[in-house]
Amino acid sequence: MSDETAADRRIVVGVDASPAAEAALRWAIAYAHAARAEVVAVHAFEMPVYFTYPLDGGGPVMLDDSVREGVRRCFEEEWCAPLAGSGVRHRTVMADGGAAAVLLDIAEREGAELVVTGRRGLNTIGELVLGSVSHHVIHGSKRPVVLVPAPERPAA
Repeated sequence: MSDETAADRRIVVGVDASPAAEAALRWAIAYAHAARAEVVAVHAFEMPVYFTYPLDGGGPVMLDDSVREGVRRCFEEEWCAPLAGSGVRHRTVMADGGAAAVLLDIAEREGAELVVTGRRGLNTIGELVLGSVSHHVIHGSKRPVVLVPAPERPAA
C-alpha cells in the first residue's frame, strides 16, 4: 500500500460519555495505529426539548446554545482525551441528529473504511423498547461495522 493510500484511510467512531463508547474509541485508536489510518471521532447531538404542561398556555422550551457548547467541550476535551496522546491522526466532528443517522452520514461523507461503535448490551426487550444505535448502524451501514462491547461491570 502506498503512503498516499494510507493517508486517505479513515475510521469513523461514535463517541459519547458511555463506557462502551470509551471502549470503542480505544479499539479504533489501536486499529488506526495498525492500519495507519485517521480516526474521525463523531458525537451526535440532539438538543433536548422540554414542554410545559399543555393546559397552562406554555409552549415548548428550548435550551440555549450554552448547552451545545458544554457538550462540545466535554466531547473534545474529555471523551476524546485518549486521542490526544495516541499518536494517530484524528479529528472530531459534532453534528446535530440521532446517533445512528449521524454516524452513517459522516461515514459516507468521509469515505470511511470502517465504522466503530460501542454496544451497551441491552437485552432483546430493552433493544425493542429503547432502540439500539448499534442495531441501526449495523443494518443501515454500507461499510463494515465493528461493535465493541462495554466493559463488564463487576458483580455487586
